[in-house]
Amino acid sequence: MSLQIVPLHPSQHDIYMDQMIHPDSPQNNDGGYTKMTGLLDREKFREAALSVPDVFDAYKLRFDLSGHVDHAFLDEGFREQDLPELDFSGKDPNDVLEWMSEQFKIPIPINKEKPPYQHYLIRVSDTLHFYFFKCHHLVSDGYGMSSTFRYIAKKYKALVAGAGVTFNYPSYAEEAARAAAAYNNEEYLKEGEYWKNKIPAKPASLLQKKPQYAAVQDQRSESLALELPPDTQRFLEALQEKTKSNLQQLTIAAFIIYFYRIHRRDEFHFGMLLHRRRNKQLRDVAGMFTGVIPFKGTYVPGTKLIDLIRQISTSQREDYRYQNYLLGDLIRKLKVNPAEDYLLEVIVNNATINSQLDFGEGIDAITFSIPPGFVPFPLEVLWLDYGVLQPIQLRIDYQVQYFNAAEITLLRERLLHILQQFPDALESDIDDIDILPDAEKKLLDSFNNNSHINPPEHTSVITLLAEQAERSPDAIAVMFEGMTLTYRALHERTNQLAHYLQRRGVKANKLVPVCIERSVNMLVAILGIMKAGAAYVPIDPEYPEERIRYLLEDTGAYVMISSSYGKRNIPRDMAVSVIMLDNIPDIFSNESVQPVASTPAPDDLAYMIYTSGSTGRPKGVMVEHKGMLNHLFAKINDLNIHQYSIVAFTAPYTFDISVWQMLSAIACGGTTIIYPDHLIYNPTAFIRTVDRHMVTVLELVPSYLAALLKENNGVTLSHLEYLLVTGEAVSAHTLQQWFAHPAFSRIPVVNAYGPTEASDDICHHFMYEAPEQVNVPLGKPIQNMRIYITGPSLELMPMGTPGEICVAGIGVSRGYLNRPELTAEKFVINPFETTFEERMYRTGDLGRWLPDGTIEYLGRLDDQIKIRGYRIELGEIEHVLVKCPAVNEAVVIKTEGDNTQLVGYVVPSGEFDREVILNFLQGKLPEYMVPAVLIPLENIPLTANGKIDKKALPAPDGRSLQPQEYVAPRNATEEKVAAICCSLLEIQQISIHDKLPELGMHSLLMMRLATALQSQFGLTITVRELFNLVTIATLAKHVATQLSARKEKRIVL
Repeated sequence: MSLQIVPLHPSQHDIYMDQMIHPDSPQNNDGGYTKMTGLLDREKFREAALSVPDVFDAYKLRFDLSGHVDHAFLDEGFREQDLPELDFSGKDPNDVLEWMSEQFKIPIPINKEKPPYQHYLIRVSDTLHFYFFKCHHLVSDGYGMSSTFRYIAKKYKALVAGAGVTFNYPSYAEEAARAAAAYNNEEYLKEGEYWKNKIPAKPASLLQKKPQYAAVQDQRSESLALELPPDTQRFLEALQEKTKSNLQQLTIAAFIIYFYRIHRRDEFHFGMLLHRRRNKQLRDVAGMFTGVIPFKGTYVPGTKLIDLIRQISTSQREDYRYQNYLLGDLIRKLKVNPAEDYLLEVIVNNATINSQLDFGEGIDAITFSIPPGFVPFPLEVLWLDYGVLQPIQLRIDYQVQYFNAAEITLLRERLLHILQQFPDALESDIDDIDILPDAEKKLLDSFNNNSHINPPEHTSVITLLAEQAERSPDAIAVMFEGMTLTYRALHERTNQLAHYLQRRGVKANKLVPVCIERSVNMLVAILGIMKAGAAYVPIDPEYPEERIRYLLEDTGAYVMISSSYGKRNIPRDMAVSVIMLDNIPDIFSNESVQPVASTPAPDDLAYMIYTSGSTGRPKGVMVEHKGMLNHLFAKINDLNIHQYSIVAFTAPYTFDISVWQMLSAIACGGTTIIYPDHLIYNPTAFIRTVDRHMVTVLELVPSYLAALLKENNGVTLSHLEYLLVTGEAVSAHTLQQWFAHPAFSRIPVVNAYGPTEASDDICHHFMYEAPEQVNVPLGKPIQNMRIYITGPSLELMPMGTPGEICVAGIGVSRGYLNRPELTAEKFVINPFETTFEERMYRTGDLGRWLPDGTIEYLGRLDDQIKIRGYRIELGEIEHVLVKCPAVNEAVVIKTEGDNTQLVGYVVPSGEFDREVILNFLQGKLPEYMVPAVLIPLENIPLTANGKIDKKALPAPDGRSLQPQEYVAPRNATEEKVAAICCSLLEIQQISIHDKLPELGMHSLLMMRLATALQSQFGLTITVRELFNLVTIATLAKHVATQLSARKEKRIVL
């Protein structure tokens, strides 16, 4: 065997490199099959098939990938001797198709021993045969495959007729040598300059991998093919004639419109396949000529559709002049790693394939392509015109790491829907093209159709409490640290407060702040205010005085409720009358225990909760009784809360989930247990108490649940019926831990999601086993609430496409207090409700519909975040930071991972003084909004367009987390305490004088620290104590003192 070295055709270069990058992939397989009906002369067919290399020297080429050479080998003397015959007699023809499809997924060996192609003759019966042929793309492209099938038919016909027909085709090896000689010449380099000017940098991605494939490159693919019915085929033919364009150009126009709507970008890049045969003679040659060239299209709002199509056609004609430049060379110039990424993700092709073959009289033959099991691009859209014997086929090949079959079906229907609008929209703006088919709109609408439940008429929480007090007056309504309150006592006590408040001028829709610690009096205050017809405004007693002052000024309150503890930070100079619920003697004990004359109307305010504001001012969300009541009944109905239910009240009452935790059990005769802060701060003690109290419904923020699952607390929670998680994203890992627990696996977990502006939760997602998704869904809409995923112009987004989560329904709140502009911006008229006018709230959350009608959360459209359940606007923290005299500029971010925390980056006005800045923040912001870490910078990094470049901010590593000079532990106790703190904070070392809260030791980590200290030393140290023992040195000293005292006590005993 004599092998002649021949240069690679430039079109082979990219295939050659791709095969070296993916040596075990069949993605470069090409081929198809011919179905032959009639009496076939198998010997004549065999002779015709074996003669293929004699006329097409591409099939004499061999390659050696092991040596990384840049040439091929030509075996001039090669004669094909082997055509395996397979007998499928008596089997269904579909068995043959399945066998061929499986063969197509097997890589073709690439070596110097044999040309990389394989073929088989398959007999099903005397009158039905299949000829299967596959080759490597290095040998031939699809155009060449068609030439090969046509040659075999002509040769067979000639052999049967006994005609001595000579077949002469140009040599591929010679054409490859000619093209190789022109590669990298001056003309080629000019073409390269054209493309580098047109595409100077890697385009932003259009497609997103599925999370499970994020770290891998998997080019396995599937295909979805649709044979177009005659009327659709005629429609497309008429459209091409009307627009003087082809299906490829029309598809690109449709995709530019589609991708603009879902990405809101104005520049898009697609790939176009070209056969690159420079003359008519080469069109009949088998060989690899085909290549992909980019197409760059733009979306300009206001453009007429016909003008967009003409722009595509004009741009294509210009691009064709530079079609010889290799895509691989452009990829290398742009420094794209083809093993990890794609320059082009979407390929659009329009191929005409002459599928009818002339084997002579008595044989009907037609060729078919085989969908590949691997494709080199994430998405390939192919219009395949096989001629008169077959309808036009729309085939979409897609990588499974990006799509599934259902998503591709929806994409195909959207494409056809867009194209169907083209004939009547040519003179219209492209902005007016609709991208959602009616069937998909109905599907999205159906996700909201199961949520309508008529709310109870003439009912409020107040009337429900009164009914329960009459029905079961001696039943326990509330428990708190050993104290219990019956329904009669709660009803009468709150009636007395309501009468007193009304005598003080409190009436419907007035705002009455409550600044009180967790206690029975907290619930008495809230219900008493509601009975008086007013709305309560919760204020955390731990808030700084300046924040409390702002809230009181904003509400315009003249009366408020507090306690001896709660009044500490209330400004003494405020013109507000403070009612102390723990005063002795009781100031309203002489009031009537009978109900007040009126009850709240559905549209009256029930409460107002302040949330963080991006302008530096918190904003008050005004929630009405009808919305609150609907949410309570959603919880009661979905969680089956009844008279025997025991619901744990664990949330801060400034947090919207506190409302249903307080009131849902009371609304139906159950029991609410109020848990004190000191118990909640000790996860092990808390969960044991919950177990002992036989709680049936418990809600926790995911970070608290994660901390809980790390402790071995020995509880079984045998009475717990539902665990709810809310306030922040719950990780699949945490849920796996829960369902893997032998005692907890029977307990369903409910992921609850919703904004304060919609009366709390608008979605419930019930889980009875650990979810497969990495990103746990938010769930489906609750009763009487409707959810829409919209684009910037409030248009519906397609299934699976990210958009803003918007909500309408009875729960949408009244808006923001004293913020009419912001209310108008966030609360809009619902454009999807045509029978009556209602408001819709724009959450600012990014999400998408999943096929099962649940919603997946994808982040925020702005800088709002949630940490440990608290909703925080980063802009509010930044606004306060720059007011500090020691700070010139500031930016705040949230870190990711298990130990989520706030990090502040500051440009100091002079010498950086962490202590001064933190003291300033602690006087103006709640504890949960004060950054755990402050990092000084010389300047804030900016992007090219002048925006803050958060990706360029330095990561808060161990050095930035250590504000002082490192001082090592001095004794065994300090070493043990330091080891515990380092583990919790995920830091290698901590100076014994560093302040732990500044390093990120927030309240949840303090809980875990208390548990770890108890395990290590056998000591009970409360979280409140830990907040005063903020360094390893002081904490270790406290531990040592406790241990010493315990030892002395034992000696005395």
